[in-house]
Amino acid sequence: MKKQIPLLGEQKVARVAKVNDQQTINLYPHVEDQTARNILTLLGTAGLTKITTIATGPGRANLVRWKGDLYGISGDSVFKKDTSDIVTIVGTLNTSSGWCQMIGGRTHLGIVDGTNGYYTDGTTVTQIADVDFPNGTTHISNVNGRFICYAPGTDQFYISADGDITSWAALDFASAEANPDNIYAHISNDKDLYMFGGEVTQ
Repeated sequence: MKKQIPLLGEQKVARVAKVNDQQTINLYPHVEDQTARNILTLLGTAGLTKITTIATGPGRANLVRWKGDLYGISGDSVFKKDTSDIVTIVGTLNTSSGWCQMIGGRTHLGIVDGTNGYYTDGTTVTQIADVDFPNGTTHISNVNGRFICYAPGTDQFYISADGDITSWAALDFASAEANPDNIYAHISNDKDLYMFGGEVTQ
């Protein structure tokens, strides 16, 4: 006669000492096929193998895959990890704290840190020098090869030259004016651009 021993309990910490429960660390429950000998198994959490230590600061952006490499920001350092797990610092930003955002284009990866805008071709990081770039922006998008950034404190967003993040024109802007509202964030999805304001999304 076989008896199943319930080794896997609920994944929580009880508030009451008398409650019989378990806590799992770096494991997650996976439900197997109904015909399996044990329906519930614990698997190791993916992504816990240390590859290297990158710079000294906190992670400031989601990792972005661009042209086959993985890019991220640690402190003021912009780094890339290639397919051989070799990590290289490609440049630095003017800031070392606060959230950053990155987006890939045809020839450059665009970066904003809430103070300035930057771009990299994978070998070096350069600040966007064009006086018409809306400094202070916290979001960057790419639609049909053009980079897009909003001007803080307004309902306006600026559009770069076609495929060229280095070139911005004072008159190349539009407004989220279906329902006037300052823009706080934006994102592109399937060639559509969504503008998030304090009250409405357009």
